[in-house]
Amino acid sequence: MIIDDSEWAVLKSQIERRKKVATEEVKDVAKETLSRPTLNETDIEIIKLMFQENQTNLKNLREKIEKSRISIYHSLKKLSQLLIIDKNRSNVILQDNELVGRLKNLYDKKFNFHYLTGERVFILLSLLQWRRIEQIANETGISESSVYKYVDELEKLIEKSDSDYRINQRNSELIDFLRSFDKKANEYSDIVYEYKSDYEFLIKSREKLNATLTAFSRFHEFGVECSQNSNKYRYYYLPKRKLGIEEIFVHSLKFSNDRGVLLNCMNFLIKNWKRMDFSIIEKNSNKFNTLDLWFDILAYLNSGEVINSEMFHEGSVREKLIREAKPIFSNLEKYNSLSSDDIFLKMSLSPIPGSLLKCKEILNNSIPNWDYIYKRYMEEQKISEINCKLLINRLITLEKRTGKIIPIKNKLYRSLLKNSILNLLTGRRTVNELRDKLECPEYRIRNLLNKMVREGIVEKFDTDPISFKIA
Repeated sequence: MIIDDSEWAVLKSQIERRKKVATEEVKDVAKETLSRPTLNETDIEIIKLMFQENQTNLKNLREKIEKSRISIYHSLKKLSQLLIIDKNRSNVILQDNELVGRLKNLYDKKFNFHYLTGERVFILLSLLQWRRIEQIANETGISESSVYKYVDELEKLIEKSDSDYRINQRNSELIDFLRSFDKKANEYSDIVYEYKSDYEFLIKSREKLNATLTAFSRFHEFGVECSQNSNKYRYYYLPKRKLGIEEIFVHSLKFSNDRGVLLNCMNFLIKNWKRMDFSIIEKNSNKFNTLDLWFDILAYLNSGEVINSEMFHEGSVREKLIREAKPIFSNLEKYNSLSSDDIFLKMSLSPIPGSLLKCKEILNNSIPNWDYIYKRYMEEQKISEINCKLLINRLITLEKRTGKIIPIKNKLYRSLLKNSILNLLTGRRTVNELRDKLECPEYRIRNLLNKMVREGIVEKFDTDPISFKIA
């Protein structure tokens, strides 16, 4: 059957319309359920006044806060739900609790509370751990361009390492406040927004939602009963679709916020590891920003050093888990006859559980021949089986866990990304099509394409949208 251009246009519009309707349905559910609070300037003015007076009344508050009555009403309602104030008829009283204490510490330090208003607080919450710009955008649902703007604005509070950012650890009062605020905001909203990219959501809720159950809500299907703490909520994924066991497991990592809950995840892994694809776990961990926690779990279960030690039990609990997890790591000795450089190469590409633990051991005990390893990476056919972004994230993770620099990392990323783009340009492709295939930030793809156009390697077509093809 031959479809002419006009028929194709009609068919395409129908498909796109259906896709748009499905996307809007997901957005509608998300809009109804994802209601985490933010602070605005009115909230901040009221908080500052309460620190000065500790107790006041509505009349005095309206006289001193130059905002509309409706703005003040909504702020008082929100601050009351966050347990920052207590409103009893016309009296407003400052509460005495952990969150208020953290706020008071910031106030006494003359902290600029403007940094906590609107979406800025979501950026700061994301930056409690090392994050790249695209990771912050994925986790917060804020566009990359806006994230760049906020990161520039929050520069005084942030430290940078290569392309990663986090809150400067000297800002301990800010870090303490953000952790308390996040905990209280989650209680306030009942439903916790965890991740958003292309309208994907992870949600925990006390209410029943029209979404796919995941994480701890599915553990019983795989023979694992969860602790009471994990059973207080239902855990959901949107949009509705069938989830693999690996996705369910990674979603549980995303929801893990203490050692008791994380223990459920490790029991799930030990009981079900034979039916799981570890490369899929790693790719999803990269997507949901749980890669550090995933590698911590592997290190913990293999008697190694963990970074986030506060998330893990020690003593007899760990000894028992290590014994039970021993079969998971039975293939780690497979490449022992090779040189350390070749072991590093193979293990950095291997889906074998704990393969990066071997890479870490090599980095800690020797200086690899990076020129040789770079050359072998470029010859290695197996790289086509592993997303180049995932390989680079593995190397970044190794740098963080060892404190050693991997000097070929950036050069390797550019070379692998260039090769991946050229492999996809057998026909015309738009930037968006390449981005979806490569799971790579758009600006990196554009920069490489423009460079290859100048070099005459790639041809640019003035279509709508603009497309590219190998020259």
